[in-house]
Amino acid sequence: SLLIYADKQQGVRQEDVFAAAREKLGGLSIKLLPVSEVNLDSVGKALDQLACLAPLQKPLLLKACAKAIVADQQISAAEVELFRAIADLIDCPMPPLVA
Repeated sequence: SLLIYADKQQGVRQEDVFAAAREKLGGLSIKLLPVSEVNLDSVGKALDQLACLAPLQKPLLLKACAKAIVADQQISAAEVELFRAIADLIDCPMPPLVA
């Protein structure tokens, strides 16, 4: 949810971006939180849970994050820094971002 709201997606709906990213998760169950529920506390709790993912699930998560970031064919500095932070916090190498 944080990545969906981090930067304006140009020409695509947030719900569509989230749905496309969710497809990359191989069955992991997630939902798009309302923007009002995305805060430091909820993000911290989510990252703690994500850090406990099985090793083979972590790359799926990062691929879903990458899909959300490049959905509008534009990559912002804020999106890249969030992506890098998520990859670091779950201790998983960051895949390349290609718009």
